[in-house]
Amino acid sequence: MAEQSITLRDHDVNPEPITDNMTTLVTTGAGNGFAIPTTKLGFVFFDNPVAATATITIKGQPTAAQTARGVTVGDETVAIADGGDPVSWYYHSDFKNTDGNVIVECDQLIKVKAIRRPNYNS
Repeated sequence: MAEQSITLRDHDVNPEPITDNMTTLVTTGAGNGFAIPTTKLGFVFFDNPVAATATITIKGQPTAAQTARGVTVGDETVAIADGGDPVSWYYHSDFKNTDGNVIVECDQLIKVKAIRRPNYNS
């Protein structure tokens, strides 16, 4: 299995509840998870509907320039309690891979929703 692609959702004036229309992870473990496009990515919301704490790993991705200088970018790990409120994560470019995605892996079948940054110029 590979990462599941996520479609960014618009940041509406009258937004739907965070837990509506989330995508559920199909397979857990390394190499499986979500591939979230970073173009205009704002927030990502994670929800844990299972009866166990979920550990989310957001894969760190150093740029070529960082690698050339010996800089490493570690993974970010977040634990989400079962049945709790959804957790938000704001995108940072240190987590963008060469395909232009953020890769998120998890040890439980979590749900995710990615929200596009609002365009204030339109």
